[in-house]
Amino acid sequence: MKNGEGKVGSLSQLGRLKVEINESLKQLLNYRNVQEEEIKKLIIDSRYVFEHEGEEYDDYSMSTEMSWFPVTFRNSLFLSTFAFFEHTLTKLCKLLKERDNLTLNLRDIQGGSTMERMQKYLKYVAKLNFPDNSTNWSFLKSCNTLRNSLIHSYGEIDEKVSKLLPTLNITNDITKLTNELLGYTRTLSRSDIIFTEERFYLLFDFCKETIYAIGYFFKEIFDCNPNLLDDKWDTVFVPGDIGLP
Repeated sequence: MKNGEGKVGSLSQLGRLKVEINESLKQLLNYRNVQEEEIKKLIIDSRYVFEHEGEEYDDYSMSTEMSWFPVTFRNSLFLSTFAFFEHTLTKLCKLLKERDNLTLNLRDIQGGSTMERMQKYLKYVAKLNFPDNSTNWSFLKSCNTLRNSLIHSYGEIDEKVSKLLPTLNITNDITKLTNELLGYTRTLSRSDIIFTEERFYLLFDFCKETIYAIGYFFKEIFDCNPNLLDDKWDTVFVPGDIGLP
């Protein structure tokens, strides 16, 4: 990009970060949308009709692995999305330390979860206006609890997770996940090993909800702190919105 005098202009590091957030979230959302359609098609295409005692019934030739795949995909996408969120929040802390010549590093902050330490750094060291009370930050803190459960116990419902339930787009009933895909209620034969009510499962809109929450949270950060985009090229080339449909 060039200015009117023919000199090359460039975004600030924080301007580049905001562009990276926008583009990465759009890629994650597009990937989620495409894969969800593929999963649904895979299951619907497995439908077949059989006859029993003169009556016709429909069924789905879904092996245990095929039934389980939507769960595996959504868990993987959610963990990747949340890793992007934590990475980006960490990067914001590092960029502000460099820009403002701050004495403390993020690793100097003690106490609490990783998210809480980053919150403390941005509020008390970098002196940002932090959206503590936003619904997006509250939702992402809940996501952190779910993320820990998925990583350490594959979604088993412990005391911390149970405090979040019931909640929208999460269930401990595997039939709700399957019926959501099929579009009607169908009783499943359960596996005591896999389809246990002691685990939680992410429903169709959960990953989408997480992607949007991350986008709007960072929009709140930039909106509450307009001095983050201090280069003149930032105001020209950095989008004001998060760019999600």
